[in-house]
Amino acid sequence: MLGWPLSRLAAYHAMLGVPGPDATQWEQIEAGGDCASKVWAPMEHEAAQGERSLHDDTAVRILALRQGNRALVAAAQAHGVSTPQDRTGMHTTALGVKVGEHPAILYSSSRRHAGANLQGLLDQRAAGLAKPLALADALASKALTKEAAVIRCHCLAHGRRKCSALAEVCPHACQVVLGVMSQVFDHDEQARKEPRSPAERLG
Repeated sequence: MLGWPLSRLAAYHAMLGVPGPDATQWEQIEAGGDCASKVWAPMEHEAAQGERSLHDDTAVRILALRQGNRALVAAAQAHGVSTPQDRTGMHTTALGVKVGEHPAILYSSSRRHAGANLQGLLDQRAAGLAKPLALADALASKALTKEAAVIRCHCLAHGRRKCSALAEVCPHACQVVLGVMSQVFDHDEQARKEPRSPAERLG
């Protein structure tokens, strides 16, 4: 329990002789969060105009959604299906977007995965802007419904790690991929040492 921030803070308060239950802290965060949520829409709109984004998911437990998931599973089983068609996974998506000289960091927790959340952001993008770079690993959950709207940049570190893990199973194929990737990392290191501008590195 001490791994949870508010539980850890409650335990610390108790050691100091001034108990502060974690439930009280959650109540205060909820009250403050409702006020802070008013900046979400304008910040999201600004982030939609960015030129580069990084999006990723991590698992999260949302009690209200877990109750809904049980209802979805029960309804599916009543129709003789073991798995409901509706999405039941819960994710916290982190969206890091570069807008001019400033970074914008957005977090969203729901049943939507990273790809769906980025697509929602891109739907607010002004017409006529250049395609933004979209950085992520190659998991299906990062895919967009409109892939043509971005320049996709898959994470080579994830790809190399996966090939290294599969090297014993498919040694020849993995060595070919790892050899090609090593050239990319060598070029990147050289460009950093010189150093070169982003445009020169792409040239």
